[in-house]
Amino acid sequence: MNILTAIQIREADRYTIQQEPISSWNLMERASGLFLNRLLQDFPGQKRFRILCGGGNNGGDGLAVARMLLERGFSNTQCFLLQQDAYSADNLFNQQLLRAFRPECLHLVHDSHLLPIEDDVMWIDALLGTGLNRPPEGLYAACIAWLNRRRLLVSIDLPSGLYTDGITEHDFVHATRTYTFEAPKEGLLLPQHKVDFQVVGIGLHQAMSPLTEDRPVWYQDSILKECISNRPRHSHKGSYGHLLVVAGSQEKPGAAIMTIKAALRTGVGLVTALLPERIRTTVMSQVPEAMCLHSGLDIITQLPDFLPASVDAIAAGPGLGTHPQTGRVISEIMQVFPDIPLLLDADALNLLAEEHIDLKLLNNRALLTPHPGEFKRLVGSWSDDLERLNLLSAYSLRECCSIVLKDTYSIYSNCKGHLSYHTGGNAGLAKGGSGDVLTGIIGGLLASGYQRNDAAAIGLSLHGRAADLARKTKTEQGMTAMSLIDALPEAWAMLR
Repeated sequence: MNILTAIQIREADRYTIQQEPISSWNLMERASGLFLNRLLQDFPGQKRFRILCGGGNNGGDGLAVARMLLERGFSNTQCFLLQQDAYSADNLFNQQLLRAFRPECLHLVHDSHLLPIEDDVMWIDALLGTGLNRPPEGLYAACIAWLNRRRLLVSIDLPSGLYTDGITEHDFVHATRTYTFEAPKEGLLLPQHKVDFQVVGIGLHQAMSPLTEDRPVWYQDSILKECISNRPRHSHKGSYGHLLVVAGSQEKPGAAIMTIKAALRTGVGLVTALLPERIRTTVMSQVPEAMCLHSGLDIITQLPDFLPASVDAIAAGPGLGTHPQTGRVISEIMQVFPDIPLLLDADALNLLAEEHIDLKLLNNRALLTPHPGEFKRLVGSWSDDLERLNLLSAYSLRECCSIVLKDTYSIYSNCKGHLSYHTGGNAGLAKGGSGDVLTGIIGGLLASGYQRNDAAAIGLSLHGRAADLARKTKTEQGMTAMSLIDALPEAWAMLR
């Protein structure tokens, strides 16, 4: 699905109202009900709610949610409506419905200092939505600042004060979680805004927004499932590819182990690991399914005497170190296998930035997987997230490579510079080794025959799903990169 601008969101609403057909109020009612279903599912123990509403349609959503909570028996619900000279038509209608049902639960607010400060309540932010085009002022600004001092706070569609498109430099609501309607918005995805959001589908008509490459894309599971290849019963290990992993050093043998183990969980037929001599026994004792080549003692320093006759993909970088000789070995391997898919991660990216790996050898077949620090070493610094996106797109286009920029919400740029966002996973991924696991996953998919775009999308989805599965039993604090590998079989089952 394309990530829509504020203008396109309004057009999607209008188109749905015309084509379904459905009234604007009924569409608001549907969206509010679906928001509430998800909220109660995610916070099952919450019984006390306070909703703060503005004068537009986002406030209309909040008024509808307040009424629905009361209808469902959540009697400790209060709705606070900012006093305005004018309200949207659907907002006014929802005011009338709430007053007719439970008038004592609706309160007009003309001063944020009069809002109640209570313990153990959830505040629902319904002040401002996607139509905002200037910094909030007056009572709106004061209420945003007031909400930001609350302990448990969720936002409907957008955190109030956040622009739908582009960078927001003024204050906005910092919600515990935002439930956004139908698809992510650019403002939610920019890392500097640090928004935790989930998408709630509300049934907007899809015909008005076909996928176009001039807009960033948000990947959905329905698309990914269509990309997954079947495994015929009459097949063998040679049917599923051969991955060459170039990883590890005396200081970081675990990086090689995690990369190889993750690759083996993707369904790849064969994995060969090129390792330094000193870690060969350690690594092979952990992953006996892999084959082994060795070169150098503590680090890889030369091309081994023997390389496989053919491999289907190379994944290089985790734990290698940045010695120039190691970079030259990777360049030599790239020349031995000049046309096969190539994934560069971690120290391979640092070697690329330091010009110890020849950029020309990327040869329109490479997929790079940097985190922001590694990406900065490749392209230089940026002033804000929008400039970073431009650098990402420009680098992919200039060097004819694809890039997964790993972050809270990872961004994929194909070799034409077109962007897609992947929003799975959780904060448990903020652990050493998580990137090595992703390298193994995507590398295994590339060797199995998946094209770069599909390998990146499926790999990121599996990685995120594995993190969510690991969190259930290990918690975000307790899970490790190895927890992700253990969860990969179940992640595959969910994706299929």
